[in-house]
Amino acid sequence: MIDILRRETLPDLPQGVRPLFLSLTTLAISISAWTFGVTGAAAAFPLIWWQAKNRAEAMSVATLYYLAGSWVIPGAADAFFAESNSWFLGMCLWATSSLLLALPWGMLRPFGMKGFVAALLLVSVPPLGIIGWLNPLLAAADLFPGSGFFGLAAVLVLFVLWPLRSRLWMLAGLSMFSLAANLAYQPPTIPSSWKAVDTALGKYPADVVSQAYWHTTLTRLVKAEAASNVELLVLPEQIGGWFTPQMESIWQRELKYSGVRPTQMILLGGERPLSDRLYANSLFVWLGDELLGTIGARQTVPVSMWRPYASTGTHAPIDWFKPNLYRVPLQGKPVPAAFFFCYEEFLMFPQLMTLASGRPYAMISVVNGWWSSPAEQTLQRQHIQAWSKLFRLPLLRAVNSRAP
Repeated sequence: MIDILRRETLPDLPQGVRPLFLSLTTLAISISAWTFGVTGAAAAFPLIWWQAKNRAEAMSVATLYYLAGSWVIPGAADAFFAESNSWFLGMCLWATSSLLLALPWGMLRPFGMKGFVAALLLVSVPPLGIIGWLNPLLAAADLFPGSGFFGLAAVLVLFVLWPLRSRLWMLAGLSMFSLAANLAYQPPTIPSSWKAVDTALGKYPADVVSQAYWHTTLTRLVKAEAASNVELLVLPEQIGGWFTPQMESIWQRELKYSGVRPTQMILLGGERPLSDRLYANSLFVWLGDELLGTIGARQTVPVSMWRPYASTGTHAPIDWFKPNLYRVPLQGKPVPAAFFFCYEEFLMFPQLMTLASGRPYAMISVVNGWWSSPAEQTLQRQHIQAWSKLFRLPLLRAVNSRAP
Protein backbone atom coordinates (compact mmCIF):
# COMPACT_ATOMS: atom_id res chain seq x y z
CA MET A 1 0.00 0.00 0.00
CA ILE A 2 2.78 2.45 0.93
CA ASP A 3 4.58 1.57 -2.31
CA ILE A 4 1.45 2.44 -4.34
CA LEU A 5 1.18 5.80 -2.57
CA ARG A 6 4.78 6.56 -3.48
CA ARG A 7 4.37 5.69 -7.15
CA GLU A 8 3.57 8.38 -9.71
CA THR A 9 1.19 6.12 -11.65
CA LEU A 10 -0.83 2.96 -11.14
CA PRO A 11 0.99 -0.36 -11.33
CA ASP A 12 0.96 -1.79 -14.86
CA LEU A 13 -2.29 -3.56 -15.61
CA PRO A 14 -2.95 -6.18 -18.29
CA GLN A 15 -3.80 -4.85 -21.75
CA GLY A 16 -7.47 -3.97 -21.96
CA VAL A 17 -7.94 -3.92 -18.19
CA ARG A 18 -6.59 -0.43 -17.61
CA PRO A 19 -9.27 1.50 -19.59
CA LEU A 20 -11.98 -0.60 -17.94
CA PHE A 21 -10.51 0.02 -14.48
CA LEU A 22 -10.30 3.79 -15.04
CA SER A 23 -13.84 3.93 -16.46
CA LEU A 24 -15.45 1.93 -13.66
CA THR A 25 -13.56 3.87 -11.01
CA THR A 26 -14.60 7.20 -12.54
CA LEU A 27 -18.24 6.13 -12.71
CA ALA A 28 -18.15 5.03 -9.07
CA ILE A 29 -16.59 8.35 -8.02
CA SER A 30 -19.10 10.50 -9.90
CA ILE A 31 -22.17 8.53 -8.81
CA SER A 32 -21.02 8.48 -5.19
CA ALA A 33 -20.34 12.21 -5.20
CA TRP A 34 -23.30 13.55 -7.17
CA THR A 35 -26.06 10.94 -6.93
CA PHE A 36 -25.59 9.63 -3.40
CA GLY A 37 -24.45 12.99 -2.04
CA VAL A 38 -20.96 12.05 -0.82
CA THR A 39 -19.44 15.31 -2.05
CA GLY A 40 -16.00 14.45 -0.68
CA ALA A 41 -15.75 11.58 -3.18
CA ALA A 42 -15.30 14.17 -5.95
CA ALA A 43 -11.73 14.63 -4.68
CA ALA A 44 -10.87 11.28 -6.26
CA PHE A 45 -11.61 12.51 -9.80
CA PRO A 46 -8.37 14.53 -10.18
CA LEU A 47 -6.42 11.66 -8.63
CA ILE A 48 -7.76 9.32 -11.32
CA TRP A 49 -7.11 11.99 -13.97
CA TRP A 50 -3.43 11.92 -13.01
CA GLN A 51 -3.33 8.20 -13.86
CA ALA A 52 -4.33 8.86 -17.48
CA LYS A 53 -1.33 8.26 -19.75
CA ASN A 54 -2.50 10.37 -22.69
CA ARG A 55 -5.11 12.81 -23.92
CA ALA A 56 -7.54 10.08 -24.98
CA GLU A 57 -7.57 8.44 -21.55
CA ALA A 58 -7.88 11.79 -19.77
CA MET A 59 -10.71 12.86 -22.07
CA SER A 60 -12.64 9.63 -21.57
CA VAL A 61 -12.23 9.77 -17.79
CA ALA A 62 -13.45 13.38 -17.62
CA THR A 63 -16.36 12.77 -20.01
CA LEU A 64 -17.59 9.83 -17.95
CA TYR A 65 -17.28 11.89 -14.77
CA TYR A 66 -19.50 14.67 -16.11
CA LEU A 67 -21.97 12.38 -17.86
CA ALA A 68 -22.52 10.26 -14.75
CA GLY A 69 -22.83 13.26 -12.45
CA SER A 70 -25.24 15.27 -14.62
CA TRP A 71 -27.57 12.48 -15.75
CA VAL A 72 -30.60 14.56 -14.65
CA ILE A 73 -30.23 17.05 -17.54
CA PRO A 74 -32.36 15.22 -20.18
CA GLY A 75 -35.32 14.85 -17.84
CA ALA A 76 -35.06 18.46 -16.63
CA ALA A 77 -34.92 19.77 -20.22
CA ASP A 78 -37.91 17.63 -21.19
CA ALA A 79 -39.99 19.09 -18.35
CA PHE A 80 -38.86 22.67 -19.03
CA PHE A 81 -39.40 22.84 -22.78
CA ALA A 82 -42.34 20.40 -22.86
CA GLU A 83 -42.13 19.93 -26.63
CA SER A 84 -42.10 16.83 -28.82
CA ASN A 85 -38.33 16.95 -29.24
CA SER A 86 -37.51 18.06 -25.66
CA TRP A 87 -35.99 14.75 -24.63
CA PHE A 88 -33.70 14.75 -27.66
CA LEU A 89 -32.73 18.35 -26.92
CA GLY A 90 -31.99 17.33 -23.34
CA MET A 91 -29.75 14.49 -24.51
CA CYS A 92 -27.88 16.92 -26.77
CA LEU A 93 -27.44 19.41 -23.93
CA TRP A 94 -26.25 16.63 -21.61
CA ALA A 95 -23.70 15.29 -24.08
CA THR A 96 -22.52 18.72 -25.25
CA SER A 97 -22.03 20.15 -21.76
CA SER A 98 -20.17 17.03 -20.61
CA LEU A 99 -17.86 17.08 -23.63
CA LEU A 100 -17.17 20.79 -23.26
CA LEU A 101 -16.29 20.42 -19.57
CA ALA A 102 -14.14 17.36 -20.34
CA LEU A 103 -12.26 19.08 -23.15
CA PRO A 104 -9.75 21.02 -20.99
CA TRP A 105 -9.02 17.91 -18.93
CA GLY A 106 -8.28 15.95 -22.08
CA MET A 107 -6.34 18.50 -24.10
CA LEU A 108 -4.18 19.73 -21.21
CA ARG A 109 -3.19 16.34 -19.75
CA PRO A 110 0.30 16.31 -21.38
CA PHE A 111 1.20 19.55 -19.56
CA GLY A 112 1.22 17.96 -16.13
CA MET A 113 0.82 20.24 -13.12
CA LYS A 114 0.37 23.39 -15.24
CA GLY A 115 -2.20 21.59 -17.37
CA PHE A 116 -4.16 20.53 -14.29
CA VAL A 117 -4.30 24.07 -12.87
CA ALA A 118 -5.30 25.47 -16.27
CA ALA A 119 -8.07 22.85 -16.72
CA LEU A 120 -9.45 23.49 -13.24
CA LEU A 121 -9.44 27.24 -13.89
CA LEU A 122 -11.15 26.87 -17.26
CA VAL A 123 -14.07 24.85 -15.86
CA SER A 124 -14.47 27.23 -12.91
CA VAL A 125 -14.68 30.69 -14.53
CA PRO A 126 -16.48 32.10 -17.59
CA PRO A 127 -16.92 31.47 -20.38
CA LEU A 128 -16.77 27.70 -19.86
CA GLY A 129 -17.53 28.17 -16.17
CA ILE A 130 -21.13 29.13 -17.00
CA ILE A 131 -21.77 25.37 -17.09
CA GLY A 132 -19.14 24.57 -14.44
CA TRP A 133 -21.08 22.17 -12.24
CA LEU A 134 -19.68 19.08 -10.44
CA ASN A 135 -16.45 20.92 -9.63
CA PRO A 136 -14.06 18.65 -7.68
CA LEU A 137 -13.02 21.62 -5.50
CA LEU A 138 -16.37 21.25 -3.71
CA ALA A 139 -14.97 18.11 -2.09
CA ALA A 140 -13.38 20.54 0.37
CA ALA A 141 -16.78 20.89 2.06
CA ASP A 142 -16.67 17.29 3.33
CA LEU A 143 -12.92 17.05 3.77
CA PHE A 144 -12.33 20.41 5.50
CA PRO A 145 -15.72 21.76 6.70
CA GLY A 146 -15.79 25.24 8.16
CA SER A 147 -12.31 26.08 6.90
CA GLY A 148 -13.35 28.39 4.03
CA PHE A 149 -10.60 29.41 1.66
CA PHE A 150 -8.05 27.41 3.69
CA GLY A 151 -10.04 24.27 2.85
CA LEU A 152 -10.12 25.16 -0.83
CA ALA A 153 -6.36 25.73 -0.74
CA ALA A 154 -5.80 22.40 1.04
CA VAL A 155 -7.78 20.38 -1.50
CA LEU A 156 -6.02 22.22 -4.33
CA VAL A 157 -2.67 21.26 -2.81
CA LEU A 158 -3.85 17.64 -2.72
CA PHE A 159 -4.82 17.74 -6.40
CA VAL A 160 -1.74 19.55 -7.68
CA LEU A 161 0.92 17.74 -5.68
CA TRP A 162 -0.53 14.24 -5.98
CA PRO A 163 2.01 13.03 -8.58
CA LEU A 164 4.96 13.84 -6.32
CA ARG A 165 6.73 11.01 -4.50
CA SER A 166 6.26 12.87 -1.21
CA ARG A 167 2.50 12.35 -1.39
CA LEU A 168 2.55 10.06 1.68
CA TRP A 169 3.66 12.93 3.91
CA MET A 170 1.23 15.29 2.22
CA LEU A 171 -1.64 12.87 2.82
CA ALA A 172 -0.68 12.50 6.46
CA GLY A 173 -0.70 16.27 6.98
CA LEU A 174 -3.95 16.84 5.12
CA SER A 175 -5.59 13.92 6.93
CA MET A 176 -4.76 15.52 10.27
CA PHE A 177 -6.18 18.83 9.03
CA SER A 178 -9.32 17.06 7.81
CA LEU A 179 -9.79 15.21 11.11
CA ALA A 180 -9.37 18.41 13.11
CA ALA A 181 -11.77 20.34 10.84
CA ASN A 182 -14.46 17.65 11.07
CA LEU A 183 -14.15 17.31 14.84
CA ALA A 184 -14.33 21.07 15.36
CA TYR A 185 -17.18 21.69 12.90
CA GLN A 186 -20.50 22.87 14.29
CA PRO A 187 -23.34 23.41 11.77
CA PRO A 188 -24.43 27.06 11.59
CA THR A 189 -27.92 28.01 12.77
CA ILE A 190 -30.37 30.19 10.89
CA PRO A 191 -31.65 33.17 12.92
CA SER A 192 -35.12 32.44 14.30
CA SER A 193 -36.39 35.79 12.97
CA TRP A 194 -35.59 34.84 9.37
CA LYS A 195 -37.85 32.67 7.26
CA ALA A 196 -37.72 31.27 3.74
CA VAL A 197 -41.10 30.42 2.25
CA ASP A 198 -41.22 27.29 0.09
CA THR A 199 -44.09 27.07 -2.37
CA ALA A 200 -45.43 24.43 -4.73
CA LEU A 201 -47.26 26.65 -7.21
CA GLY A 202 -45.60 25.36 -10.37
CA LYS A 203 -45.11 27.51 -13.46
CA TYR A 204 -46.30 31.11 -13.46
CA PRO A 205 -49.54 31.19 -15.48
CA ALA A 206 -49.91 32.93 -18.83
CA ASP A 207 -53.57 34.07 -18.61
CA VAL A 208 -54.65 37.14 -16.64
CA VAL A 209 -57.33 35.39 -14.55
CA SER A 210 -54.92 32.74 -13.31
CA GLN A 211 -52.32 35.43 -12.60
CA ALA A 212 -54.81 37.35 -10.45
CA TYR A 213 -55.57 34.19 -8.45
CA TRP A 214 -51.82 33.49 -8.17
CA HIS A 215 -51.06 36.91 -6.68
CA THR A 216 -54.05 36.71 -4.34
CA THR A 217 -52.70 33.42 -3.00
CA LEU A 218 -49.22 34.88 -2.68
CA THR A 219 -50.28 38.07 -0.87
CA ARG A 220 -52.35 36.04 1.59
CA LEU A 221 -49.31 33.91 2.29
CA VAL A 222 -47.15 37.01 2.89
CA LYS A 223 -49.77 38.52 5.20
CA ALA A 224 -49.92 35.33 7.26
CA GLU A 225 -46.14 35.15 7.60
CA ALA A 226 -45.81 38.87 8.36
CA ALA A 227 -48.16 38.49 11.31
CA SER A 228 -45.37 36.62 13.12
CA ASN A 229 -42.18 38.12 14.55
CA VAL A 230 -40.25 37.53 11.35
CA GLU A 231 -37.71 40.23 10.43
CA LEU A 232 -36.76 38.80 7.05
CA LEU A 233 -39.11 36.93 4.75
CA VAL A 234 -37.68 35.39 1.57
CA LEU A 235 -39.89 34.19 -1.29
CA PRO A 236 -38.69 32.08 -4.25
CA GLU A 237 -37.16 33.23 -7.52
CA GLN A 238 -39.63 34.57 -10.15
CA ILE A 239 -42.60 33.89 -7.87
CA GLY A 240 -43.98 37.37 -8.62
CA GLY A 241 -43.89 36.87 -12.37
CA TRP A 242 -43.44 39.80 -14.77
CA PHE A 243 -43.09 42.65 -12.26
CA THR A 244 -44.30 45.72 -14.14
CA PRO A 245 -44.79 49.16 -12.51
CA GLN A 246 -48.51 48.32 -12.30
CA MET A 247 -47.72 45.09 -10.43
CA GLU A 248 -45.40 47.05 -8.14
CA SER A 249 -48.27 49.40 -7.26
CA ILE A 250 -50.56 46.46 -6.53
CA TRP A 251 -48.03 44.88 -4.18
CA GLN A 252 -47.32 48.21 -2.49
CA ARG A 253 -51.03 48.63 -1.76
CA GLU A 254 -51.39 45.06 -0.54
CA LEU A 255 -48.40 45.36 1.78
CA LYS A 256 -49.59 48.71 3.12
CA TYR A 257 -52.88 47.22 4.32
CA SER A 258 -51.57 43.80 5.25
CA GLY A 259 -50.15 44.63 8.66
CA VAL A 260 -46.54 44.36 7.51
CA ARG A 261 -44.38 46.36 9.92
CA PRO A 262 -42.00 49.05 8.58
CA THR A 263 -39.05 47.06 9.99
CA GLN A 264 -39.94 43.82 8.20
CA MET A 265 -37.97 43.07 5.03
CA ILE A 266 -39.65 41.02 2.31
CA LEU A 267 -37.64 39.65 -0.63
CA LEU A 268 -39.89 38.80 -3.56
CA GLY A 269 -38.58 37.13 -6.71
CA GLY A 270 -39.78 38.52 -10.02
CA GLU A 271 -38.84 39.42 -13.59
CA ARG A 272 -38.08 43.13 -13.91
CA PRO A 273 -38.83 44.29 -17.49
CA LEU A 274 -35.99 46.09 -19.25
CA SER A 275 -37.67 46.19 -22.67
CA ASP A 276 -40.24 44.20 -24.62
CA ARG A 277 -37.88 41.20 -24.75
CA LEU A 278 -35.30 41.83 -22.04
CA TYR A 279 -35.83 41.27 -18.34
CA ALA A 280 -33.69 41.10 -15.22
CA ASN A 281 -34.12 38.06 -12.99
CA SER A 282 -34.42 39.93 -9.70
CA LEU A 283 -35.31 39.99 -6.04
CA PHE A 284 -37.49 42.96 -5.12
CA VAL A 285 -36.48 44.28 -1.71
CA TRP A 286 -39.41 45.60 0.34
CA LEU A 287 -39.06 47.21 3.76
CA GLY A 288 -42.62 47.35 4.96
CA ASP A 289 -44.52 48.74 1.96
CA GLU A 290 -41.50 50.65 0.60
CA LEU A 291 -39.58 49.22 -2.35
CA LEU A 292 -35.88 49.80 -1.61
CA GLY A 293 -34.54 48.36 -4.86
CA THR A 294 -33.64 45.06 -6.48
CA ILE A 295 -30.94 42.42 -6.34
CA GLY A 296 -30.20 40.87 -9.75
CA ALA A 297 -28.94 37.48 -10.89
CA ARG A 298 -25.47 37.28 -12.38
CA GLN A 299 -25.85 34.17 -14.54
CA THR A 300 -29.17 32.79 -15.71
CA VAL A 301 -29.72 29.38 -17.28
CA PRO A 302 -28.16 29.11 -20.78
CA VAL A 303 -30.58 28.17 -23.60
CA SER A 304 -33.73 28.62 -21.48
CA MET A 305 -33.22 32.10 -19.95
CA TRP A 306 -29.92 33.46 -21.25
CA ARG A 307 -30.52 33.48 -25.01
CA PRO A 308 -28.42 36.24 -26.64
CA TYR A 309 -28.57 34.40 -29.96
CA ALA A 310 -32.39 34.25 -30.17
CA SER A 311 -34.41 36.60 -32.37
CA THR A 312 -37.73 35.83 -30.63
CA GLY A 313 -38.88 35.27 -27.08
CA THR A 314 -37.53 36.76 -23.86
CA HIS A 315 -33.92 36.98 -22.77
CA ALA A 316 -32.25 37.65 -19.39
CA PRO A 317 -28.86 39.37 -19.77
CA ILE A 318 -25.98 38.40 -17.51
CA ASP A 319 -23.74 40.43 -15.21
CA TRP A 320 -20.83 38.34 -13.97
CA PHE A 321 -19.09 40.94 -11.84
CA LYS A 322 -21.67 41.85 -9.19
CA PRO A 323 -20.66 40.68 -5.69
CA ASN A 324 -24.36 40.42 -4.67
CA LEU A 325 -23.77 41.28 -1.02
CA TYR A 326 -26.81 43.03 0.46
CA ARG A 327 -27.62 44.07 4.03
CA VAL A 328 -30.63 42.50 5.73
CA PRO A 329 -32.04 43.08 9.24
CA LEU A 330 -31.06 40.94 12.21
CA GLN A 331 -32.24 41.99 15.66
CA GLY A 332 -32.76 45.50 14.39
CA LYS A 333 -29.28 45.84 12.87
CA PRO A 334 -28.19 45.36 9.23
CA VAL A 335 -25.90 42.43 8.47
CA PRO A 336 -24.41 41.48 5.07
CA ALA A 337 -25.83 38.45 3.27
CA ALA A 338 -24.62 36.74 0.10
CA PHE A 339 -27.34 36.25 -2.52
CA PHE A 340 -27.57 33.51 -5.14
CA PHE A 341 -30.17 32.80 -7.81
CA CYS A 342 -31.16 29.23 -8.67
CA TYR A 343 -28.77 28.22 -11.48
CA GLU A 344 -25.90 30.08 -9.80
CA GLU A 345 -25.95 27.41 -7.09
CA PHE A 346 -24.27 25.00 -9.52
CA LEU A 347 -21.41 27.31 -10.45
CA MET A 348 -18.05 28.20 -8.92
CA PHE A 349 -17.43 31.79 -9.95
CA PRO A 350 -20.54 33.43 -8.38
CA GLN A 351 -19.76 31.79 -5.03
CA LEU A 352 -16.06 32.62 -5.11
CA MET A 353 -16.66 36.22 -6.20
CA THR A 354 -19.24 36.87 -3.49
CA LEU A 355 -17.40 35.14 -0.66
CA ALA A 356 -14.13 36.86 -1.60
CA SER A 357 -15.84 40.29 -1.68
CA GLY A 358 -16.52 40.32 2.04
CA ARG A 359 -17.44 38.15 4.98
CA PRO A 360 -21.22 37.63 4.80
CA TYR A 361 -23.22 36.66 7.84
CA ALA A 362 -25.30 34.19 5.85
CA MET A 363 -26.11 32.86 2.39
CA ILE A 364 -29.56 33.44 0.88
CA SER A 365 -30.64 31.56 -2.21
CA VAL A 366 -33.86 31.72 -4.22
CA VAL A 367 -34.94 28.95 -6.58
CA ASN A 368 -37.73 28.43 -9.09
CA GLY A 369 -37.78 24.69 -9.67
CA TRP A 370 -41.22 24.29 -11.24
CA TRP A 371 -39.67 22.23 -14.03
CA SER A 372 -37.13 20.19 -12.07
CA SER A 373 -37.36 16.65 -10.79
CA PRO A 374 -36.58 15.68 -7.18
CA ALA A 375 -33.22 14.28 -8.36
CA GLU A 376 -32.29 17.54 -10.07
CA GLN A 377 -33.33 19.52 -7.00
CA THR A 378 -31.21 17.25 -4.80
CA LEU A 379 -28.14 17.79 -6.99
CA GLN A 380 -28.67 21.55 -7.03
CA ARG A 381 -29.22 21.73 -3.26
CA GLN A 382 -26.07 19.67 -2.69
CA HIS A 383 -23.94 22.28 -4.47
CA ILE A 384 -25.11 25.25 -2.40
CA GLN A 385 -25.10 23.28 0.84
CA ALA A 386 -21.47 22.38 0.19
CA TRP A 387 -20.57 26.08 0.10
CA SER A 388 -22.55 26.70 3.27
CA LYS A 389 -20.73 23.86 5.01
CA LEU A 390 -17.28 24.84 3.75
CA PHE A 391 -17.60 28.45 4.95
CA ARG A 392 -19.86 27.63 7.91
CA LEU A 393 -22.51 30.12 6.88
CA PRO A 394 -26.25 29.76 7.63
CA LEU A 395 -28.17 28.99 4.44
CA LEU A 396 -31.65 30.40 3.90
CA ARG A 397 -33.20 28.94 0.76
CA ALA A 398 -36.65 29.62 -0.72
CA VAL A 399 -37.84 27.18 -3.39
CA ASN A 400 -40.86 27.06 -5.66
CA SER A 401 -41.53 23.48 -6.77
CA ARG A 402 -43.83 21.70 -9.17
CA ALA A 403 -47.54 22.03 -8.43
CA PRO A 404 -48.97 18.86 -6.84
